[in-house]
Amino acid sequence: MKFRTRYIAYVVFIHSSMILLAMLLWKHDKRLFLVTEALTLISLGISYALYASFIKPLNILAVATESIKEKDFSIKFLPVGQYEIDQLVEVYNRMIDQLREERILTREKHYFLEQLVTASPSGIIILSLDQKVSNVNPTAARILGIAIEKIKGTLLSHHQGILKEISEMENQTSAIIQHGSKTIKVQKAHFIDQGTYRYFILLEELTSEILQAEKQAYGKVIRMMSHEINNSIAAINSILNSTKIYKDQLKPEDGQEFEEVIQVSIDRNTKLGKFMSNFADVVRLPPAKRELADLHQILQNIVKLFQQKAIDQKITLQLNADKFDFQVFVDRHQIDQVLINILKNAIESIGQEGSIEVQTIVSQKLLIIRDSGAGIDEESRSKLFTPFFSSKTEGQGIGLTIIREVLVGHGFRFELSTVKPKVTEFKIYF
Repeated sequence: MKFRTRYIAYVVFIHSSMILLAMLLWKHDKRLFLVTEALTLISLGISYALYASFIKPLNILAVATESIKEKDFSIKFLPVGQYEIDQLVEVYNRMIDQLREERILTREKHYFLEQLVTASPSGIIILSLDQKVSNVNPTAARILGIAIEKIKGTLLSHHQGILKEISEMENQTSAIIQHGSKTIKVQKAHFIDQGTYRYFILLEELTSEILQAEKQAYGKVIRMMSHEINNSIAAINSILNSTKIYKDQLKPEDGQEFEEVIQVSIDRNTKLGKFMSNFADVVRLPPAKRELADLHQILQNIVKLFQQKAIDQKITLQLNADKFDFQVFVDRHQIDQVLINILKNAIESIGQEGSIEVQTIVSQKLLIIRDSGAGIDEESRSKLFTPFFSSKTEGQGIGLTIIREVLVGHGFRFELSTVKPKVTEFKIYF
């Protein structure tokens, strides 16, 4: 039973009793009856005044409680002229002001953090309390090469590749992970939300910094070696050519052998010079001079170039071009060199008997070169596109290095992976 109901019931009972007693006095003493009635009226007036003074604070408390329950911090009360009630109103108004300011501050901080996460140049993945992805900023999606919709609301462990590696990382640790052609620094940490640990992952792409540092390092070495070797080769070949005049001073059979030995040395020096020239080409790669070009036309020319070689090695080379036009903004010469290197590597990987499919998907701005070669082993996968690394016994590692330099210079994302046995794909996103 509410306090108001109990109070009214008590007042009614008391004053009803007083009225009944006054009625009994009517016959015996009318003067006493009038006094009793007057006292009853005075008591009713006092009871009403007390009722009003009690109920006002209760009404205020009820409204205040309801506003707090509804999280409505806009309601405030005015003083009513009663000391106790005015104290209550003052405390309530001060509390509401503080709660409103804290809520506004919290919302502003939350909004600021949301904007900061969205605009951050670092990739950020935030996990919910049940370890599912609750937020992914655009930078993280770009670094990973996965749409936000495909990551959000999922467990990292349910994915393959870099996301699975991240899910297996310990808290408060960092690692450098190779993701296709990209080198990514990953850091896993936590913050406290509602008294519980929540995890977040920071992604920082180091590809451009590493490429720049690598190029500066090997560029200086290559230029120095190329200079010294080419100068030495030129002088040595000049001397060797001069020694051929002594052939006529020897016996015929000795003279022939002498000339052959000299020529072998000259040829070997020439090959050494060409070897160093290949390395120098990587360092001297000029900036891209881009123009609008038809990728399908470029691919048709490249496929024709390799068609006879593919036939000789019993390899089916097929171009599956999308029905829509595929216009790209590229340096035609550099992209030709990239595609030539990719097809050359695919043919060498197959050896004899296999297939190569060149496919375009215009809606995704995607080129896929798919081959049935031996594929990429686990050891080589992490070293792909490392300068001058090659899994071939006589390879220089020049081809993939040039491919990487050209595509990074164009700003194109690319991937090379063995998706299943006997199926290796090189993807370029224009």
